[in-house]
Amino acid sequence: MADVLSDTSKDSYSQQFAPRPRLARRYRSVVVLGCVGGCLLAAHRPASACSVPVFRYALDRWPADDFELAVLHRGSFAPDEKALVDRLRQSATGPAARANLTVRTVDVAPPPSDRSAADEVQPAETPRLVLRYPEKSRINTPAWSGPLIAASVDAVLDSPTRRQIVKRLVDGESAVWVLLESGHAEKDEAAAELLKTELARLQRTLELPDPNQGIGYDATSADTAESLRIAFSTIRLTRTDEAERVLTSMLLGTESDLHTYREPIVFPVFGRGRVLYALVGEGITRENISQAASYLVGACSCLVKAENPGLDLLILADWDAVPDGSFDPAPPAEVVSLPDLSAPIIGHTDTPRQDRLPSHGRPVGLLGNAALAAVGMALLSGVLFFWLRKRRVD
Repeated sequence: MADVLSDTSKDSYSQQFAPRPRLARRYRSVVVLGCVGGCLLAAHRPASACSVPVFRYALDRWPADDFELAVLHRGSFAPDEKALVDRLRQSATGPAARANLTVRTVDVAPPPSDRSAADEVQPAETPRLVLRYPEKSRINTPAWSGPLIAASVDAVLDSPTRRQIVKRLVDGESAVWVLLESGHAEKDEAAAELLKTELARLQRTLELPDPNQGIGYDATSADTAESLRIAFSTIRLTRTDEAERVLTSMLLGTESDLHTYREPIVFPVFGRGRVLYALVGEGITRENISQAASYLVGACSCLVKAENPGLDLLILADWDAVPDGSFDPAPPAEVVSLPDLSAPIIGHTDTPRQDRLPSHGRPVGLLGNAALAAVGMALLSGVLFFWLRKRRVD
């Protein structure tokens, strides 16, 4: 499509973008090059480290993303069904303990208001619950689906394993490692023993960030900083546990192909019920466990939740009751987040690819910054020299 300019518009356009005098053009070039050089230097300033470990920053500052629960029905709800829907809504909006959940109803009797959700079940199966992952996850398959009955509502909102996860994280553990068993006793025991041994070793050898370096806890929270500790624990979960059927389905849906593996799977859970990523079968190695643990207890280099790996679980909890860490969440201007290009080491080509990698921020070395500064200064000096020389000649 072409736009036609009037004569007046053309004149105005020509005047606005008419060629400038040579001196002005040279001056503009110097300014542009100077700005580019300055931006390059600023972008490569050394990044300040954060003294708050990832697990604590996530617990205090990263609210869990909401799941969406669609209640598919035909016509009016029966009284007992309406009571269940009301309970779900109250759990999602409670003043204290609440679930990270958004509830909506979809009537499939008339032309459905949300056909994408309604098409997932046959009309005879309604009323039915369809649980979806948070929109930010970009996972299109449902996390779980089941009939609208009291047992389903109980299973969606809470479970013994999720209560244990919340208790341990609130009590100060760095992460809870959920071992989803395969059903093969020998493989499950081997994975559990390796996990136990390696986590015990990491608790002794890993170190927390220096609280006196970079962004961290302020003077009023010295006690909180001193109370930080490196602590890991494990929870074993069987795939046939009916009380945990929703949690099991959520965990297996965090990556597209996890449900196809009949291997033990380990999920590090931290923050407000956030899964880092899955370690599967022969991918449950000392190296991979160490890398995940090191990320969780390391300095939080990127304070924006979306820039960090992981996916939230649906959990009913009062996270605001966690003692406030009282640290400054706003980074100074020079803090940047640089990607960690390392990848988890896997033990077998059939192990699922680990896509969600820890995103540590690594400060640029002093030598690299000095070299960049020298190059930038040389560039600017050269441009200014030739510009001044040319001006004298003119």
